[in-house]
Amino acid sequence: MQNLNKMKITKTYNWSRRDFSYDSTCEHCGHIEKNGSGYDDSNYYNNVMPQVKCKKCGESSISKETDAPKTIVVPKYDQNTIM
Repeated sequence: MQNLNKMKITKTYNWSRRDFSYDSTCEHCGHIEKNGSGYDDSNYYNNVMPQVKCKKCGESSISKETDAPKTIVVPKYDQNTIM
């Protein structure tokens, strides 16, 4: 199954309850963004993260929609995990 989150979270750190910081990589151009802030719930992973645009190329998950089914991401608290 294809991963449709173009700004893919690659590392999480600095967890405080369900808030965390993360590093992400753009799956369009490979640009790495550091120190983003996130929240560990389904809404963040399925609605917020797909709309995050890359600061280099300006693409997001929803900027190039495909017919592939959307992947539902279920939150999983795992402090300081590399995904």
